[in-house]
Amino acid sequence: MEMINRLVAESSNNMALACSGKGEMDRALEFHNKSLAIKLKVLGVNHPDLATTYHNMAGAYDHKGELDIALEYYDKSVTIKLRVKDENDPHKADFNDIMAIVYKTKGELDRALELHTKSLTIRLSAVGADHPDVAGSYNNIAIVYRANEDVDKALAYSNKSMLIT
Repeated sequence: MEMINRLVAESSNNMALACSGKGEMDRALEFHNKSLAIKLKVLGVNHPDLATTYHNMAGAYDHKGELDIALEYYDKSVTIKLRVKDENDPHKADFNDIMAIVYKTKGELDRALELHTKSLTIRLSAVGADHPDVAGSYNNIAIVYRANEDVDKALAYSNKSMLIT
């Protein structure tokens, strides 16, 4: 029975992704919710497979412009993913950047800057100062400063990015 439930959950997830691809976010969320309910029942609340479902749901809510709900699901996804990653795993930076972009869209620039700065710290530790991913982090920070109309800081971080690329 567990195997059947997992197959139904996976099929529901695939249907959700297909609906998302067509721009049918409400229908996608129906399938994501079905998949989530099965996974919670079969796998429990902390299983790594739930992180992907939460991430996909967050993306659908983000696409719909429901940013607060998207952030809730991104946070659930990140919380699970961070449990299985080591402290310097570069994926942690990616998770922070995704949430930072949503916060920037919401106009919460201080929170976006905080998360992009965490990403930069992780990347510097994980891959070194001359890595292209570090340039991306500098660029992300520059974008937030530019949105905050702090031109001097935006230019400083853009220059740091350009020195790497």
